[in-house]
Amino acid sequence: MAHRRRPRSEPWRAIAANRTLGAAALERAALSALLADLTELPDSRVAARARQWARALSAAQPAMAPIQRLGRELAAELDQLSPGRHAKPALRRWVHRESRRAALEASQLSKIVARRLPIASRVLTVSRSSTLLSALSGLSVGRRPLEVSALRSDPGGEGAAFARDLRRAGLRARVYPDRAARQLLARPGALLLLGADAVFPDGSLLHKVGTRTVARLARFLGAPVVVVAGGSKRLIARPVRINRLFDLTPGELIDEIWTDRGVQIPARGRLRRVRTRTAFAASRSEFVGARGTPKATALAGSPRAAPPSSVPARPRRAKARRPGSPPR
Repeated sequence: MAHRRRPRSEPWRAIAANRTLGAAALERAALSALLADLTELPDSRVAARARQWARALSAAQPAMAPIQRLGRELAAELDQLSPGRHAKPALRRWVHRESRRAALEASQLSKIVARRLPIASRVLTVSRSSTLLSALSGLSVGRRPLEVSALRSDPGGEGAAFARDLRRAGLRARVYPDRAARQLLARPGALLLLGADAVFPDGSLLHKVGTRTVARLARFLGAPVVVVAGGSKRLIARPVRINRLFDLTPGELIDEIWTDRGVQIPARGRLRRVRTRTAFAASRSEFVGARGTPKATALAGSPRAAPPSSVPARPRRAKARRPGSPPR
């Protein structure tokens, strides 16, 4: 008896169904799958297939800005192709160009994190972010955090996989249950460092469900909240429906957003670029004690750190008086 052949599953379905990878990693997976799929087709069918990909990506992950952007950019590239032009070479070049752009964005983010992350900080993360993995693993040994604590991030438990990724990269990392967030954020030098699935013009953040609760707890305890997100994570409009695996963190709970083009802060309902020294540009020598241990609960220079008036003033050294000069 002849068996019926199962219809081949469309490759973009794996992108839409994925619930473990972060937005940046899923973007790379989508580009790789797109290139492999188009390479197998005759040139006469490539343009039509790419149209299918563009529509599928636009609907695949509504909460992930990079996937949405890929769908729009692919559709725009197809609109620019002339009817008599061979589509396969042009689309192959587009995929390679997008891959280089993503790699450059990750490289720039790593440089920003290396400049801004205070030495001897204790980093707490939520979910599994390939952007944070790339940035933290690229730090020199002397600039790495004392420890990276990954919340398990239920449902899904992506934090456990992220802790393993970090340990493979040579960092000190442990996974903790979500209920341990308060204890971890109360430690000296605690810093909540977040990836992003999407960032909106008002500075709000779409990320793994539970992020808003942890960010609100960090504000209450005085721990700074920093988001690391490149330009590909920007979405102009919020999705009509947000998947139950994501939540929206308002910009008022975020201190800084480190991007591939600099540092931004949410202010008055919009993002403003920071051009001067601000919260995390303080002298790192003030933050580190004699043996590399943090000296204060809040990061030095943090907007929620103790005000300068509460710090005891250094006694002034009396100047020597010249012989015969009158006393002051």
